[in-house]
Amino acid sequence: MKLVQKLMLGAMVLTGMSISGGQVLAMDSPFPYCKLLSLDPSALVAAPAVTGPQSAVDNSPRPPTIFELLKQTTDAKAIVNQILTQAAPLKPEELESMYDSVFQLISRDYIEPSRLTAWAATYKTKYKGKINSWGDLNSAIADMTSAVGDRWTYYKDPAAILAAQISVAEKSVYFGVALRLDTDGSYEVEAIQPGSTAQSVGIREGDGIISVNGTLLKGLSKQDAEKLLKGADNAQLRIVSLQDGVQVENTYTLHSPPDDANQAKADLVSNNIAYIKLPSFMDVQGFNKLIQILVGMNVKTPGGLQGIVLDLRYNGGGLVPMAKVLIRALVERGVILNERSRDEQGFVVDSKTSIPPLSDIEKAKLPAELLPTLDALKHLPMVVLINGSSASASEIVSGTLQEVRPDTTLVGERSFGKGVEMAVRPLPTCGELAITAAAYTTPSGKWLHNVGVVPDVVVHQPRGSSDDAQLAYAIKLLVDKTRTNGANVAVLPPGDTSILGTPAPRPLEVVKVVTWQDRVLQYRSEITRGAVGLLLLSILGGFVWLTRRSKS
Repeated sequence: MKLVQKLMLGAMVLTGMSISGGQVLAMDSPFPYCKLLSLDPSALVAAPAVTGPQSAVDNSPRPPTIFELLKQTTDAKAIVNQILTQAAPLKPEELESMYDSVFQLISRDYIEPSRLTAWAATYKTKYKGKINSWGDLNSAIADMTSAVGDRWTYYKDPAAILAAQISVAEKSVYFGVALRLDTDGSYEVEAIQPGSTAQSVGIREGDGIISVNGTLLKGLSKQDAEKLLKGADNAQLRIVSLQDGVQVENTYTLHSPPDDANQAKADLVSNNIAYIKLPSFMDVQGFNKLIQILVGMNVKTPGGLQGIVLDLRYNGGGLVPMAKVLIRALVERGVILNERSRDEQGFVVDSKTSIPPLSDIEKAKLPAELLPTLDALKHLPMVVLINGSSASASEIVSGTLQEVRPDTTLVGERSFGKGVEMAVRPLPTCGELAITAAAYTTPSGKWLHNVGVVPDVVVHQPRGSSDDAQLAYAIKLLVDKTRTNGANVAVLPPGDTSILGTPAPRPLEVVKVVTWQDRVLQYRSEITRGAVGLLLLSILGGFVWLTRRSKS
């Protein structure tokens, strides 16, 4: 086995993989020379210790570091090629071996092998004898992956990764949109970053971006188009956009998203309704605390919770196991997800993820008074908020709840429509390879890819308004249900619509450890019995049931 093939195998062995909402997240690159491309000073590889006679010491000039090169040029591609050529001067046959290894990875793991027939016939030998440098290799791999014709199978070369590091180091602020390239070369907004300038000024998914500061985007590469949409904090962007078919020109001041923009939040709003905002499925620790607080709300609220608003707007996905744990807490039993992937031998495998009812053994581990709470969370009236930036893992949750959970209403706008998962691996090129490695459908077998989840009630958010019409509708819907059901809660006097006229609840509470501790201290008598149960909920929900998946 050649050195490069061993490196590739080592990457697969050393890389810690975990399934995520849109991807399989990997550790940092295991290849030492790739650390030379990091802008983190602590990641720099120390020079090997000199051994042997003093005469054997190499007095040749030391290659420049990345920081020294950045003082000479900001051309990321040139910097990458120089550093890799000096740090890992491989022969053409070794570089070609890397290309062959990437070809084999795609051939083995891509979810639709039948789609690769013509691709394989072309790219297996297209670059035979034509790869003589790191630059040649990166260009060849980029061409090969793009030729698959799947936007979720792509190669991020080391120059692009370095360029992103440079933007972070420069403290660049992004407008906050993901762009989609249309067939005519123009761009439109595909998704919006929570807390970004774009969200605050009312930009929507589907809006066209025509120009930025006088530069037309049509005809530009996606990378060049995205560069125009960033700048320093408080910098101004003059953007001409297409909104609802009308060309609009505005000047926007860039601002960084709030620190808590990507943190899970929870609060109790009118009529004992819990409001849960989950901007991603990436923060495992925050998610666990969120589940605990949700249970705690029901235990400690007089009369118990009467409804739940689950806000998944702008939630771009994340870890699929987290999505499954949330469904586990809210759904009683049954199939929650159908998945298709390829096994280690390359065979296509179909599987189902099912929720079994709690066993007697599991129930015995929980305080008896907590069981009604767990049951209540599975049957309370619920509204799930979604929009065009709700994608992947959040679509798994919303699509499943819509199909299998009683008394659940989806409100907002059609979701993004991403029904696949990716495997992302670091390569010995110092780049990253993403492969569409799995696809999922809802319990009924509906594939959401390029379709999205359609809400039960469509409510559009008014442009430029600080009022949250979608959240206001959700609260009103649940309040009306608590009144209709004669719930034992403090309802508003007849004719009083003050709460219903308030589009958003009071300032939300960021889920932090101190918040949970403060709440627990108010209920000292419940600590001994309740804390164990709340932790068991997270543990049981997060691990035990995952081992009880039914396969088909």
